[in-house]
Amino acid sequence: EGERLIFKDDFAVAFCPYASRFNYEAWLFPKRHTNQLEGCDDNELRSMASALKRVLTRLREIDAPYNFYLHYHDDPDFHFHIEVCPRISKLGGLELGAGIFINSVSPEEAAGFYRQKLAFRASF
Repeated sequence: EGERLIFKDDFAVAFCPYASRFNYEAWLFPKRHTNQLEGCDDNELRSMASALKRVLTRLREIDAPYNFYLHYHDDPDFHFHIEVCPRISKLGGLELGAGIFINSVSPEEAAGFYRQKLAFRASF
């Protein structure tokens, strides 16, 4: 419900985390608890795919390289999720040496970017 929200429906939610490491970092979760992708039903998979498509399409519009990670675990208490980490800025000495990340884009600004309507692109 907040400013960091990107996408929400009955089955999944996507948001920009409060202490994000990367500019425009986004996390996607199924609403129902499961510790693995295989635990998601068809509705959850469709919702997660819609959220992921929205995020990756917006990143493509600004030609941003990215990685995304599927986080799952054998621990039944772990909640499966996807983390999208754009690689817009380069890691500096502080990030590499101390593991402290500098992010110049607030999560609220990043979520607003993802919520904007997709730009029209004609293909000929």
